[in-house]
Amino acid sequence: MKVLLVLCLLLAPAVAAPSPFQVSAKIVALPNQIIACGRIAFKAVVRYEVISVDQGTYDTKQLFVVELCPEHRKLGETRKLKLRPVTRNASFVDDFKATPGSRWAHVE
Repeated sequence: MKVLLVLCLLLAPAVAAPSPFQVSAKIVALPNQIIACGRIAFKAVVRYEVISVDQGTYDTKQLFVVELCPEHRKLGETRKLKLRPVTRNASFVDDFKATPGSRWAHVE
């Protein structure tokens, strides 16, 4: 039985995690509910419009990024972001949850 399990694991196709990518993007929408960051570590989704892909691949113009303390951001602000997929157990407020699309985390 153990040999069969080991063979299955060895022969199973490898699932590669998406590589981080980097974009230049402009903030087009901020969350409605913003809580003072100084009191709690508050994360919320910010909607960006991709200006250019600087490293890696990303083929959509709209981008949703989970930000820590989004109240420090301004509409129209342009940023360079290095992004990776959000982990399954991440907690954050998503005012854009009705809009389909992946959510990304900024790699600092």
